[in-house]
Amino acid sequence: MPEVQSTLPSNTVLHLANPALPDYLPSSDEVNTAEHYPEKTLSIAFSTGDDVQSRQTIYEQGGSWRGINIVIDNNTLLLNAWSIEGDVVWGYKSLSAGIQPNSAYTATLTLTANESFTGSLTGYVNGESIGQLSSVGPLLAHANGIGLGETNDTTVFNGKVDASANTFYGTITSVVQYNSALQSQDIVALNQHQASTLPTPLGNAGESEAPQSLLSNEVFARGLEAWRKPDVIFEGAACANCHSPDGFDLAYFDFSRDDIIRRAAPHLDSEEDMRAIADMIEYVRDYYGIAAPKDPRTFRPFQPGGGVLPGQDRFARDKALGEYFKARGFRFANTPVLSLEEAKTQRDEWKQLDVRDIPIGIELPLWSLDGFHGEQQVSLNDWLPSLPRLPKAETLNQWYALQDVYIANPSDENFYNYYNAIDKDRIFLTRKENNLQLTEQPFTGSGNWLSSSKFKSVQFASHLFRQEYIDGAQTREARPITGFALTADNKIHEPGAVSNPMWTVGDFFRVKDGDSEIQMPTQAPFPEGLADTYLPYNQEAEKAKVEWFMLGWLFDPALTKTCCGNPAKTGEYFHDALSRSTEIGALMTELGRAPSTSFPLHNTYIFTKKTIDKNYAPYAINQIERYGCDLDDCNQAGSFNISSSNFFSYKKHVKNIPSAIDYPAQREMYILNTLNSIRMLFYLVEERMDNNQGINHSRVLAKLNEASVFFGATADENPHYAHDIALKQRVIAKLNEALL
Repeated sequence: MPEVQSTLPSNTVLHLANPALPDYLPSSDEVNTAEHYPEKTLSIAFSTGDDVQSRQTIYEQGGSWRGINIVIDNNTLLLNAWSIEGDVVWGYKSLSAGIQPNSAYTATLTLTANESFTGSLTGYVNGESIGQLSSVGPLLAHANGIGLGETNDTTVFNGKVDASANTFYGTITSVVQYNSALQSQDIVALNQHQASTLPTPLGNAGESEAPQSLLSNEVFARGLEAWRKPDVIFEGAACANCHSPDGFDLAYFDFSRDDIIRRAAPHLDSEEDMRAIADMIEYVRDYYGIAAPKDPRTFRPFQPGGGVLPGQDRFARDKALGEYFKARGFRFANTPVLSLEEAKTQRDEWKQLDVRDIPIGIELPLWSLDGFHGEQQVSLNDWLPSLPRLPKAETLNQWYALQDVYIANPSDENFYNYYNAIDKDRIFLTRKENNLQLTEQPFTGSGNWLSSSKFKSVQFASHLFRQEYIDGAQTREARPITGFALTADNKIHEPGAVSNPMWTVGDFFRVKDGDSEIQMPTQAPFPEGLADTYLPYNQEAEKAKVEWFMLGWLFDPALTKTCCGNPAKTGEYFHDALSRSTEIGALMTELGRAPSTSFPLHNTYIFTKKTIDKNYAPYAINQIERYGCDLDDCNQAGSFNISSSNFFSYKKHVKNIPSAIDYPAQREMYILNTLNSIRMLFYLVEERMDNNQGINHSRVLAKLNEASVFFGATADENPHYAHDIALKQRVIAKLNEALL
């Protein structure tokens, strides 16, 4: 290819004129295979075609781990540099400008870098700066060939690896590259040369019609710098060490500018930084089109069915659940199970029931409580952690680089890449160790367990909040993902391999509900008033335990991804918390613990849905088939089982029957719903035995014996008692015979 005959700043390492497109250029030490490049300048003179909407590669070098490119996507010109995996990680940096079809442009990027990651990426379109991004490190070697007018192997768009060709529909008149970062006078000379090669005058470049990354905005970049700035307490924590990577959680809720600045004040010593964070949050709202942020004092994330069921106390709200099922014609709340046909009909009804649509009488936690608004707002029972999760000093740049990739492109894949780097916990059910731990807890004390689990929960919830506003418009209500998500392969970063952090918060409160206090972190000052919530602690922990277990269950009704220890994994402790009978509640009050939290109808609902999902829901069955199971009560693939449950143990399902004097309507509904659940299981077990299908005989026998105690306890109120006893005797006899 002939060189351009024109005066240019000297020392070019690549210099092409009017190349045929597409073309693949060989690698060389001058361009991409030397050990590292502390500086680069890349400039392209090009004309667009009719299409500037579709994704197109003008120039790219590097690959999935590191590289630079100039590309088009969605009426936007992107100048990108990245190093997102390997020995040196500093993230994905992207600058953008709007462009038009059938127009001529010059695009130039300069990169300066050093080992302390304080370099920069600067972009120019038609000779005018479009911005500068900081925290850039060296660009290491990459052996992939260079793509001109088309991707050669792989490149990165918006933080995500892309292996498509992405052919450019325009023309290129000049390509120039230097292994130095040209300064102002040379940038002017370079642009004049590039413009002289174009057949028409330069087109109009302006703000991107659809910005591809928050990172390219100066207001956001300044706020993010303050968001990640170590504060004056908590061992140098930053806002980003308790919240979402870019403050989306604060943008999603209607925290006022004054609230944001006030709550930042104890952490930052610069009013300028506080205002920059508030500016960033406001920009994030505008960027995602959040026109009506949620009220943080009333909105309860993931509360199913649109709101809490009515009622002045837990008993009234529990009764309201039974009335909800009955009024909407659910068969299990209206029709007794007296045949296999009816049992299968109700089984199918349970299979189709979506827990995200059913309102409940249990209030889920608010996002952030704030004692500034009253004593009732001082509590540990909210989403935000009280202690930070800090990046390790030696991996700080790698941690924020993963977050930058996610901010630029908030896909599920990019989310789990940084989420799974939070700690070194065993990725549940994959039987693999996660060796990428980029953060740590800087304090001692049991509060670390709570705060670490909350930090993970905040990341997960914020990711779901964001999905409502992808593409700048509210597309769907944030809802739990039933069973999380399963991918086709067995990657350590797959969503299906992540345990349930909300459930783990509930287990923390379960462990602590008998303590007189939480062990205070020995090195951590707490915000004023917060420490007081640790003493006394019992009543708050009892309430929080139920709410967080419920929240975790909504994300995984079969409890296939819960942690830790068999009783927690199988729901034993959750059912126990829901089974606090009046008698037990009186004893707890006498002992100074929380009063009864009994939710009998909720308990039957949760037990039945959990059991049906564990045996029939594809997400639960697929998980067992792919990973096996190490739980005592877990189904083997194709084997029917009844989940181990404190709902039956110690006759709690009997002791939990509401009082005939105080709660007659609730008692009637509870008896019918629970009888139907037990009858249905007897019939389903019998059918599987008659058809020689898989069944865990010994455990099912034990559980059906425990369950059938309910038949005798309700005999005087059960017009079908004779049927139930005959059903029990027949199925138990078959199970006993199978065990001989």
